[in-house]
Amino acid sequence: MKKLLLLLIFVLVFSYTASAALTVNTADISGVEAGSDLLLSITVGSTAETFQNVDVRATIQGTAAVVTGSVSNVAPNSAQTASLTLSVPSDITPGTHTVTVTATDRANAANTVNTQKGFNVLPRTTVEVSQNSAVIPTLALKAVPGDLQTISYTLKNTGNVELSNIRLSTEFSSLEDNDDNLIRLTFTPSTIASLAPGASRSFTVQMDVDSSYEIKDLSGSLVISANIPNGVADLRVPISISILPSACSS
Repeated sequence: MKKLLLLLIFVLVFSYTASAALTVNTADISGVEAGSDLLLSITVGSTAETFQNVDVRATIQGTAAVVTGSVSNVAPNSAQTASLTLSVPSDITPGTHTVTVTATDRANAANTVNTQKGFNVLPRTTVEVSQNSAVIPTLALKAVPGDLQTISYTLKNTGNVELSNIRLSTEFSSLEDNDDNLIRLTFTPSTIASLAPGASRSFTVQMDVDSSYEIKDLSGSLVISANIPNGVADLRVPISISILPSACSS
């Protein structure tokens, strides 16, 4: 019985010593934006023995984000540094989150240590517009004088905060030509109650061109105004308008 007890004590002491020999730490993390890269400087050290290979893993709690790496030849009372890049999910909520860094001796998986660091995810207000399921950087409108056409688009909230009381409008220096002919742009709907992160809503743009409108190109913006937590966001997507001669309408 005494031999068994002594053996158990030896095993416990040995296991504690082996685990305690490996250390891990990471530099403080500043605020980052959703969808950006989080640069981690991870220090792996030893207090008692040399570790030939140590696997390093970093995760963001509550997400699928993960990155792995390794260091080698970690000698007693010294350290090796692993530089890892962790991709922050684009839909992660703003506020405080936790990175967990784990270091594991490749020769003895039971010898694992970890540390945690908090970091702040900043609010991000971004949208994208798509047409026929393809994201477009610009609403490119083409017409001939006298045209009346309706084009369908989809607006998606690609940020990490909810957009509410969304208003669609345009911003041009002028939609008149030199003879006071007009281009009229109408959005349906012109207001959207809300879009959660990742949510989408279809809308149409009706373009009504006066029959005598001159041949010219115009550029402006689709303005997406929305309420966000603690403020208002004005987002812009470029609009280009080309009024073509009737012979080029095809």
